[in-house]
Amino acid sequence: IKSIVLNQKVSEIKQFESNSGAAYTLLESFILGSDWSDQLTSIDKMLSYSKQDIMDFASKYYVDGHVVIYKTKGEKEEVVKIEKPEITKVEVNRGKTSPFVDDILSRETQSISPKFIDYKNDIEFGTYGKSTPIWKVKEGDEQLFTLYYVLDIGSYHDQKLALAVEYLKLLGTNKYTADEISKSFYDLACNFGVSTGREQSYVYLNGLESSFEEALKLFEHLLADAKPEQAKLDMLVEQKLKARADAKLNKSRIMAKMRSFVLFGEQNPANYILSEDQLRTIKADQLADYIHNLSSYKHKVWYSGPLSMKVLKKCLAKYHPNKSTFIESPTLKEFVMRDVDDVTVYFTHYDMVQAEVMWLKKSNLLDVNENADISMFNEYFGGGMSSVVFQDIRESKALAYSTYSYYAKGSKPGDHNMVMAYVGTQSDKLGESIIAMNDLLTTLPVDEGKFQNGKNALMQNIETSRILKTSILFDYDNSLKMGYKEDPRKQMANRLESITMDDVVKFHSEKIQGDYQFAVLGSEESIDFEILKKYGKVEMLPLELLFGY
Repeated sequence: IKSIVLNQKVSEIKQFESNSGAAYTLLESFILGSDWSDQLTSIDKMLSYSKQDIMDFASKYYVDGHVVIYKTKGEKEEVVKIEKPEITKVEVNRGKTSPFVDDILSRETQSISPKFIDYKNDIEFGTYGKSTPIWKVKEGDEQLFTLYYVLDIGSYHDQKLALAVEYLKLLGTNKYTADEISKSFYDLACNFGVSTGREQSYVYLNGLESSFEEALKLFEHLLADAKPEQAKLDMLVEQKLKARADAKLNKSRIMAKMRSFVLFGEQNPANYILSEDQLRTIKADQLADYIHNLSSYKHKVWYSGPLSMKVLKKCLAKYHPNKSTFIESPTLKEFVMRDVDDVTVYFTHYDMVQAEVMWLKKSNLLDVNENADISMFNEYFGGGMSSVVFQDIRESKALAYSTYSYYAKGSKPGDHNMVMAYVGTQSDKLGESIIAMNDLLTTLPVDEGKFQNGKNALMQNIETSRILKTSILFDYDNSLKMGYKEDPRKQMANRLESITMDDVVKFHSEKIQGDYQFAVLGSEESIDFEILKKYGKVEMLPLELLFGY
């Protein structure tokens, strides 16, 4: 019970760290009519319960069991059909507002001053050993801690690494079983994990500040002494292969694979995975070696919490290996968007009555000076329910279940940006939907009022957003990669002050207009391929090609 209370305490501390978390707790208390002091002391009251109290509660209320089964694949036994209604285009009244909205917009509100990160003053920098950097948030958590070991190696360096870190959660050591380790971390109200990105990996530990040293000791023991079990690896592999098979039944996953194929070609980030043969031949000892060597790769230490830099270094010196040399990182696998001359309509069959269409186009190389212009264009054109795309295609013409468009920035210098537009519609509305989106990608409707609202929304987001604690370290790390010397939101705010509707029109003309490649998902029986042939050569993409298995 004490462990349950401690973990609940950690959850509530995290909840109250966000404005929305505090607001929802206040809302719940108000709706239920509970006294606020009772709400705040509920955790302390939990300590008074005994094991027998919990058993009595379960015996009283958990009596009659029920099972709910959701069928996600197959034919419905009873289908009630209605006649398709005639839909008339609705004028969206761009630039007009109701008296209710006018009243709200006319009220004077006090603006909030933005708070930008000052990297030099908000982060304390140190060194562990001879060459391991430490980044510590100066104003971190008071009751909680977060510790990261950040490795500059990811799945694009070594595909087996991602599998190894997933495997870690299943392992024990020569001293403890996996269940004992899990229970020990729960008793400490702490949590650990390892996550692998494409170019970076994160080994992390977080939880109650009073448990930091004991949790760090246990975590380092697990990393150094993880005991391989082939049976558990075999189980993990079977689960992954089952998940891969299930992914072919998920239309969202299929569309994501199509997007990657259209932009990069047959060899692309979405199907850069270990093959089934590779998965089945990997040995548990191999993956355990990856885990044991995590601290042997060059890495950084990130910390947020109440410990001083001096005390943090002392704790690290006790438990974290101090390496003078590191394992050399493997070569990074690079993917480059392909150049295409002819428009192609890529089609993949999926048994459904709807159709999904995606427009894709490679754009210019990433330029960090365009951030504000990109955000302003996305806000105006296709980013939300008030955007041009949503209002025109879904609200006015009723052509789509869902529709959006955005200009996506490359993830790092040297990467290309790309343009994407999407419509999810009924198969019999496919032709009209394509025409509607093509019109918007060719000619941008101008609405000064919508532009000003979007501009104000972006400015208010900058004014009210706060980057705190470990998020400061992630933001700084990203700024270094992008070449920023200060918080990039400051540059964006300065640019937004002067940006105009003419700039959005120019952006659309230079970067949005042009030829697109199409990705279409739907049923071969219900899609009119004559419509698709109007826009380019139709090429069929089988699932095996998209998924790589």
